Amino acid sequence: MSVAVGCGLSSATTPKPMTSIDIADTRRLWGDRVTMGGGIRTVVLTDTFSEDEFEALLEDLFRAVVPGDRFILGFGDNLPTDASFGRVKRIAEFWAARGSFALGVQRCSGGQGDSG
Repeated sequence: MSVAVGCGLSSATTPKPMTSIDIADTRRLWGDRVTMGGGIRTVVLTDTFSEDEFEALLEDLFRAVVPGDRFILGFGDNLPTDASFGRVKRIAEFWAARGSFALGVQRCSGGQGDSG
């Protein structure tokens, strides 16, 4: 991460149960200083989780990242070989239905060519 130069990014952010922290706590910890990429724990793509649990996890994730700034939806890990492609498709559908965000451009400070 490059927080010291004003542009922090954590790629492959993976929440519980695959790590010890969830996305909501990570958002509170990092605030608006770090952009997170990831958020989908790949284990939820397997039959370890029921369809209801899977849907609840999507709802929880989207609630945790409101308003959506500094967040890039993705997988925090490689897809398991026993992943359900239907669930991957469902994530895309879920995002399409609920993932709109009024995008704005924000420059990182301290970068090359930055005069301030």
